[in-house]
Amino acid sequence: MYTYVLQDWITIRGSSTGSGATIIQTQADWLDLSPFQDVFFYIAVSELTGTVNMTFETSPSLDDPSSAGGVSLSLFTPVMTATQFASVPTTVTVVKAPMLSASCPISRYLRWKLTSSSATPWDMTFRVLVAANSPGMG
Repeated sequence: MYTYVLQDWITIRGSSTGSGATIIQTQADWLDLSPFQDVFFYIAVSELTGTVNMTFETSPSLDDPSSAGGVSLSLFTPVMTATQFASVPTTVTVVKAPMLSASCPISRYLRWKLTSSSATPWDMTFRVLVAANSPGMG
């Protein structure tokens, strides 16, 4: 198992409408997990206002154009269903995504996405660690 920091402590604030309803991790912080197949996410939340859904997405390419000619070209796909946070958990939340049970196995790049359908502004302070495993790596 190898451990990586997908996101060090950060506070994200969003609004209930427009681009503030969905916030995606900046490309410079995406992880390249090409040699790995099984991943486990360790999510620590220290502060939360509102209800926030956290999704982890994977893609074989860094490209994520919003659209071209009205057709979305994003290759990012959720690894598992979203994890919802409505209050600060008392322990670290663990999300398991082994290759055989993940909605979409890790392609190469990994990022997080926050969404909220809250009618009011929301915010979340969190950190995400990733433990990754690959057969044959010692």
